[in-house]
Amino acid sequence: MMNELNWKRIFAVAGILGVISGVIPMFFTPDLLVSTLPVAMMFAIYFIVQRVEKRRFTHGIIGSILAAVISYAVYAIYVYARYGSVDGNTLLLNAVKQLPMLVVIISVFGTFIFTKTHEWTEKKRAELDAKVAAKKANEERAKVKDKHSKVDKPFVPHATAKRYRNTKKKKKK
Repeated sequence: MMNELNWKRIFAVAGILGVISGVIPMFFTPDLLVSTLPVAMMFAIYFIVQRVEKRRFTHGIIGSILAAVISYAVYAIYVYARYGSVDGNTLLLNAVKQLPMLVVIISVFGTFIFTKTHEWTEKKRAELDAKVAAKKANEERAKVKDKHSKVDKPFVPHATAKRYRNTKKKKKK
């Protein structure tokens, strides 16, 4: 199980998005973590599920939870540095009360949705590729068949709406 997971991708995506999600509240308001965290988790799921071949659901859940943990850690460091331990504890306790259920819901349902839509898209793409390949094969077969069946056919003039009228005068004898 452990060797099948793409840890490099999980750590890279979750780390980058977790840090971004934890840093954004520094510039606006500390309560913004509740808004930035779900977005970072959804992007983490999206970027991870699209690139892995096996165990997409597991990769997505681990990546989204890791993004949430990293984001919360960056946020905690910022809150303690900025507000001190008394106000920091209050802000962190509010975040701890609000986030766990949000993290679980987004991790499970977001990963399920992204995994199923990605599998559906791959299935439809494979069907379309098979259709295109069959069409090309039929066209190639038809070209080979037409190539051999076109033996110098005689020229047949097509009828026209205008009738040819002889304008030459006959010679009298």
